[in-house]
Amino acid sequence: MPETRETIARLLQTLSGRKEVEAYLSRYAGVAAHRFAVIRVDGGLLFDQQHAVASALSFLHRVGLLPIVVHGAGRRLGEALASAGCDLRWIDGSPVVPPAAAEAMRRVYQQANLALVDALADAGVAARPVPAGVFLANPRDPQTFGLVGRVSDVDDAPLRSAFAAHQIPVVTDLALSPEGRVLFVDDDDAVGALAHRFEPYKIIYLDPAGGLLDASGRIIPAVNLAADGSVPLAATSGLPGMTRRRLSRLTAMLTALPDETSVSITAPDDLARELFTHKGRGTLVRKGEAVLAFRDFASVDRARLRALIEGCFGRPMVPDYFERKRCQRVYVTEQYRAAAVVTEEAGLPYLDKLAVTSKARGEGLAAKLWNRMRADFPRLFWRARDDNPVRGWYFDRADGGVRRGKWVVFWYGIEDFAAIGRCVAAAESLPETLAPRAAE
Repeated sequence: MPETRETIARLLQTLSGRKEVEAYLSRYAGVAAHRFAVIRVDGGLLFDQQHAVASALSFLHRVGLLPIVVHGAGRRLGEALASAGCDLRWIDGSPVVPPAAAEAMRRVYQQANLALVDALADAGVAARPVPAGVFLANPRDPQTFGLVGRVSDVDDAPLRSAFAAHQIPVVTDLALSPEGRVLFVDDDDAVGALAHRFEPYKIIYLDPAGGLLDASGRIIPAVNLAADGSVPLAATSGLPGMTRRRLSRLTAMLTALPDETSVSITAPDDLARELFTHKGRGTLVRKGEAVLAFRDFASVDRARLRALIEGCFGRPMVPDYFERKRCQRVYVTEQYRAAAVVTEEAGLPYLDKLAVTSKARGEGLAAKLWNRMRADFPRLFWRARDDNPVRGWYFDRADGGVRRGKWVVFWYGIEDFAAIGRCVAAAESLPETLAPRAAE
């Protein structure tokens, strides 16, 4: 559609290259409509940044993507309780909602729901309000928490009806008890229930912080639960309590979902960049793959490693590659979607190959490989073609680099000028291990 092409063109001007964006569009387009994404909108954003939220969701709709949107009410819930003569109290991270506040709670959630649907309509998006009835829940502990429940089931009929009409369903995280009473449910509980029902490709949290924060208040760009170790990471005392709790919940959620499902936590204005570029903007959390390390080629599945490298570079490797190279270490992810090969050249470790499949880019696998490799090798050098698209990534991780013809030679941990000279000379003179390009 002309409108869709225009939208993509505007995105290309501000986000990334055409190939990168089109790769993500193709990936998402290959997922069934109801399995694209569940997006949780923070209740505070719903009122404070309503235009930004509507704009972000509008973009997705215009490129043909239909997420399930679920939202809370933020501070308006406290205001609703106050209007009912009840103070907002919290126990174990859960609000206490007295039965006397039932009507006020229902009303404020309905208002929030209709406000977002109206904002989407103003942005030209067909959205369907579903203020209640999707989640079924059992009361958590009426004597302690009042009208707070845990989701027991999902009625997906209203959502599938919205998809059939090419509308974005907008759902509140209110639930109904078996007796038909309105119950408040935790946002992760609601998101997890939807995710288990639809097994979406993406779970997205639109959050005021724009991502998960580390101890210094900086956004953590990526978390690979398998590589980082989900339990140790979630329990790391150096992380803020909110980050630890969120990681613990996301670990439990992703464990029961397909490997391809990932979680993005980002700000509304950064949603397109997070979804359509490798670098992203926010925090990407994946179940991920552990990084395996081998000290020789004999321990590696050579056929899979060769297929990975040739697929990434688009050229066949020389037939005797594994016999020719003096292997120091081979790092591969469990599913052979990323690999690094370290050999020995000029008496020093040399990064001979770093390969990440196109579908795995943006998942943080290259960084995981790099961190593991750097921990094992305090000194390293390597080369990359001058037109290599990841050359900037290499510059960020190198102590130095120098151009030599079609190559740029990089190094880290090497301070002796004579040693650097030997590395540059060795890298420049190494024979190619991939078939020449068509134009060469």
